[in-house]
Amino acid sequence: MQRRDFLANLPAAGLAAGFSASLPPGTFSADARGGAPEKKENIIEKVKLAMLSMQRAAWEQGVAMQAMLELGESDLVILMAKDAVLRQSQDGRLAMLGEEFALTDAASPGEAVLWAAKKTGDPVLMNGFNKMLEYVLNKAPRTKEGIIYHFTNIPQIWSDSNYMLPPFLAAAGKYEEAVRQLEGVWGFL
Repeated sequence: MQRRDFLANLPAAGLAAGFSASLPPGTFSADARGGAPEKKENIIEKVKLAMLSMQRAAWEQGVAMQAMLELGESDLVILMAKDAVLRQSQDGRLAMLGEEFALTDAASPGEAVLWAAKKTGDPVLMNGFNKMLEYVLNKAPRTKEGIIYHFTNIPQIWSDSNYMLPPFLAAAGKYEEAVRQLEGVWGFL
């Protein structure tokens, strides 16, 4: 199944059911009048709006940006990339809002920020991407083996890091480092 097909069929797969608890009955099954089932496009739009209203943390921003990128929502990705760079910490971590110690989570918006920088030619976005890359490669706290911690203040390795950091490194063309981080995290778990 293509990644875009997966996202387009997300509600049908039942993953959207988690959102349905907070939405009015029938949101995913029929239109507001209780008639015919809603069109897939309407369901996808509702899921997107729910997701966008809930994402706050760096990892949520990154996951949301990746979903929009895979759905082909260029304008949304560009807006979200600008927000991720606007909320960039002094040391380079992207999308920092109320998460003072997030480290690998802050890499999750990176691929979409790079895509938006290339798409728009915006040097602010490219600079934001490069600052995150510089931080990860040269400043981020890590184990003696070189595996980057999940947080800046606690020496912990989380399996989550494999979704957040290696894709960012791969997007930056740092393939060997991406594999090293993946293997390193698995070695600790």
